[in-house]
Amino acid sequence: MSEIMKRIHLPLSFLFSLIAGVAFSQRTEKFVEVIQPQEIYVNSASSFSGSSRKVISFQLPEKTIRWYYSFAAYRNEQANKNKSDKYNLLGKLSYAVDKTGATASLISVIGNPPGTDYCDVYLLSSNYDVQVFESKGDYSGKTYSYSRQGSRKNYISGVVDISDSQYISGWQHIGLKNPDLNDGVIVDLQVVAVVYDEPTTNGWTPSIRQKAYEAVNLRLKGVFAGQLKEVEINKLSACIVSQFTQKLSPQQFAGYAEFELNTIFSELGEYCSSDLKIDLTNVIPAQATLNEEYIFGKWQDQNSTFTISKGGNYSIVWDNGSFKFGKWKLEGSKLSFILDFGNRTDEYTILQLSDTELKYIGTGSDKTVWLAKKVGR
Repeated sequence: MSEIMKRIHLPLSFLFSLIAGVAFSQRTEKFVEVIQPQEIYVNSASSFSGSSRKVISFQLPEKTIRWYYSFAAYRNEQANKNKSDKYNLLGKLSYAVDKTGATASLISVIGNPPGTDYCDVYLLSSNYDVQVFESKGDYSGKTYSYSRQGSRKNYISGVVDISDSQYISGWQHIGLKNPDLNDGVIVDLQVVAVVYDEPTTNGWTPSIRQKAYEAVNLRLKGVFAGQLKEVEINKLSACIVSQFTQKLSPQQFAGYAEFELNTIFSELGEYCSSDLKIDLTNVIPAQATLNEEYIFGKWQDQNSTFTISKGGNYSIVWDNGSFKFGKWKLEGSKLSFILDFGNRTDEYTILQLSDTELKYIGTGSDKTVWLAKKVGR
């Protein structure tokens, strides 16, 4: 393994936290049945044998992007039994999306479940609202909050689409309220969530591969800035991530220790630089972190003596006797000298910086590596 790749530490171990739950799929969205078809009896408002309000609570799956509930109300059990067939929300949605290719605006094509009477249904906003709703606290001056998009009054039957960001994650609560004073009501309720199901290659999703590329690319730009062209750094980053995700699945990745991964990444870097014909022979990896306090002082390199002061001033005297004054600034590992009243800027990449030595290289065509020793404070 080349020395250059041994000295490059690629921070890819963060990928472990991103691959949990990744599954193979050819579709970007899938349906998950959260509440199977069920019948719920809600007493009349004047009944002493039970409550005229009920709450159905459920937890939405992770990565839910919208969800639907179907609702149908009946005043007597016989009307419910006489239905020729049961409404299946999951089946209806699956069939409709197979035909249309999208989950948005499906309600217009799936039809409504059959219902004969009415009930109020509320998508409550919080556990507190559930408590007020169930205890009928609104009769004593309290109020409960609910989603207007997800609630219906005097509702006989239908399918409700929920896409409000406040109501598409975690626990949700559907409150049923029977406003009739005399008769109870039977409610048919079903809930189906639409979950984002990202396709994968060898277990890796596109978004995770993109994040890995961005992390590697950022690190390599810090290492090779001023020594490799940006297009070369981009190609090298893409090759390393592509090779890594092709060779190892997320499960295989999780089975390696950090020191093993460091070896793998270094070998991939060497392979990719060779495959892309990127010459790293004279490349010196830049120091990962710099202590900016070390930059202040008087320095002497191969052909000059220069001073970098805390006030932002810079002066240089070359060995041939010529000299200049100007300003300096440090941005990450890029050191700039602004000369001739701002008309000229010399840019360098700092490769190594300590309190006694400064190694740097120009970002232009001149690839001389300059080594300066501190000779004064």
